[in-house]
Amino acid sequence: MDEELLSVTYFTRQVYLVADDIGLARDQILFFLVTVFCFVAGLLFNTILPSSRVSTTVRHAVLTGVGVGVIVYIYGVVQSGVLLVTSLICQLLMLYAPGAYMHILVSVVSLGLLAGTHIYNMVYFYGDYRVDYTGSLMIITAKISGLAFALHDGKYKKVEDLTVAQQGRSLKEFPGTLPYFSFLFNFPCVLAMPCSIYQEYESYVTGDNLPEDIRSGKKALRSNLVPALTKALAAFAALAFHIVAGAKVSIINLSREEFIASTSFLYRIAYGCVAGLVFRCRYYFAFVFADATCNAAGFGYGKDKDGNEHWDTATNMRPLTVELATSPKTSIENWNIHIARWLRWVAYERSPWQPRLAAFCLSAIWHGFYGGYLVTLPFAGLLGDAALKLRRNIRPHFQGSWAMRHTYDHITRVCTILSMCFTCTPFMLLEFWRGFRAWQGVYFYGAIIIAIVLLTVPNKKSASRSPTPPETGEQAGTGGKTAKPHGE
Repeated sequence: MDEELLSVTYFTRQVYLVADDIGLARDQILFFLVTVFCFVAGLLFNTILPSSRVSTTVRHAVLTGVGVGVIVYIYGVVQSGVLLVTSLICQLLMLYAPGAYMHILVSVVSLGLLAGTHIYNMVYFYGDYRVDYTGSLMIITAKISGLAFALHDGKYKKVEDLTVAQQGRSLKEFPGTLPYFSFLFNFPCVLAMPCSIYQEYESYVTGDNLPEDIRSGKKALRSNLVPALTKALAAFAALAFHIVAGAKVSIINLSREEFIASTSFLYRIAYGCVAGLVFRCRYYFAFVFADATCNAAGFGYGKDKDGNEHWDTATNMRPLTVELATSPKTSIENWNIHIARWLRWVAYERSPWQPRLAAFCLSAIWHGFYGGYLVTLPFAGLLGDAALKLRRNIRPHFQGSWAMRHTYDHITRVCTILSMCFTCTPFMLLEFWRGFRAWQGVYFYGAIIIAIVLLTVPNKKSASRSPTPPETGEQAGTGGKTAKPHGE
């Protein structure tokens, strides 16, 4: 067969010509165009094939077919084949592996293949941010392992041994081949999240996520178009800022000796905060636009605890909350929300020993093995512990009036921005020694302050603590255990 037809390079070459003409990276412009296509396809899908008009099988088939077409186009046949074969192998394990160990085998195989991909990229494309199938493989791996644990919980565990969240996610039977591949490869989510749980996705396809009065036509569904367009515009704004500011500010400068030698300490800190924001905006575009695509396709509808309708079930990132958080915990919890939920459900809640270490190890395998990742991930845990200590000792003194509470919020917001900038710099630079040089350039201020806090500030218990499940929206039901709380 002709090589161009086999790898679908005829069409991508046309895109590459356009990218070269306007001076943008080829893979990035291709990713941009495909995500826009998915958004438009989502609008058409929700308009032409709503759950009230066509069968669940038709919706699964279209979501899967378009999704597979998207990955073949953007990644090519070989890389797409890796994704499909991985999914097939894990499906066979779910169906035929010994039930007591099935979830472990599926997780080991899927994470092992992902780890191999990370190592391959480090060997042949070290330090290169590029668009390839690794991102989709990361999403699929999280979905597959989560589904395997859900099946294990439903088949082999007693209800009283499950947390409330685990009860809501457990499955008695494998969902079937078409729903399984639809869950993994549906076009709104295959490129850039969210990593939803299976029940959320299945209820979207069947329409069971909608209240009865809406399904029966007695009440109109709140329009998905406004939130979809609003999120799309926000994503485009993040992309525009990334492109414009990125031409002048680069995170890599923080590790360059000439930059460190020619700038002041305060300038380097301020530059790092701006450069980090510019860097994160590429992720804001990808994740927020994926959220918009889900909404365009009708995925994301839900109700909050007060019964108010929203379109945020598929939301994987809240940029304003991340950037303006008053604590590191709040910032982290609003970044990659669905993966944090997966880490907690699969590792943190289940580990009989050192649950935080288990979650860290799983996160490290999932993200990859760059030294910068392996520095930032555990350091973020230390930062959270230090921030919690300070909060419990200082916050009570600022609760006397409205002015004092807001003063406290503004102070902690600035401290969070500075501490998160310091903590995440190695993650963004990837390489350990680049991150070390960047930290050295600001005299390790974050590490020194955190060490002083952890060693000198006394431990205080929270004034009021009540155990809560890991996520809102999963507190319905009775019986079972609640998850271990993270803290304040």
